[in-house]
Amino acid sequence: MVIRRALIVDAMLGSLARKLRIYGFDTVYDKDSEDSSMLVAAKTESRTLVTCDKELHKLAVQRNLQSILLNKGLEVEKMVEVIRGLDLKPLRICPEESRCPLCNGDLIGVSNLIAPSSIPQSIRQHHQRFYICRLCGKSYWEGSHWEKISSFSADVEERLSLE
Repeated sequence: MVIRRALIVDAMLGSLARKLRIYGFDTVYDKDSEDSSMLVAAKTESRTLVTCDKELHKLAVQRNLQSILLNKGLEVEKMVEVIRGLDLKPLRICPEESRCPLCNGDLIGVSNLIAPSSIPQSIRQHHQRFYICRLCGKSYWEGSHWEKISSFSADVEERLSLE
């Protein structure tokens, strides 16, 4: 198991926040959050701030908070910047370590035999493993959307290997 730092992501980076959660990062994101409350949360919860806002980054640094300033660009480039900013080795997405992309809750793995009845029978028959969020109850499985996530992850790994 890889230890991943806790993050807080600014309001402009909602899609990146969801992907960070899929990578297993404990990621706080609130699209309505004020800069001041994000700085307080970063300090009190020992979270690294991830932002594209130069002024917010500057305030965080002045307060001795860990902060990663991202450049404008493709989301895959932003993910690479976060991984480099945290001084981590390339990461692979592991469903067992992922967090709920919607609410940041822990996911628990269950077999198709005990998967929630809210998942259609046809899907339960074609997949062996499901992941259920402990907080919001949302169900996930490695379906067609997983191919897009895997492609994104491969792109991140490729860009990290070009160093």
